[in-house]
Amino acid sequence: MQYGLYHITSATTTVLIPKNGTRGLVNSIRISNQHASDVVTLDLYLDDDTNQSYFFKNLRLYPGTSVFLDENDDVSFDNSVLGLKLTTAGSGLPVSVIIR
Repeated sequence: MQYGLYHITSATTTVLIPKNGTRGLVNSIRISNQHASDVVTLDLYLDDDTNQSYFFKNLRLYPGTSVFLDENDDVSFDNSVLGLKLTTAGSGLPVSVIIR
């Protein structure tokens, strides 16, 4: 799958952009619940291996809906010191993620 595109099919923590990576500028993040009837719970956060700073925590994403963050939500960060992670919980999977 192309870098910046993720198809998450299980309740897990996924490293979307690794710390010490070379990702560059993030303009937007879209997360979509592809399930027909089940809710998924999401945590999207920056992690420095010691602390987590959350864009959102325990966000309930309903079937067929999306959450969209862009530069107005300050999604860019220095990935030489921070990684971007997504934790999924519940049965509302799969979830797709697009990072641009």
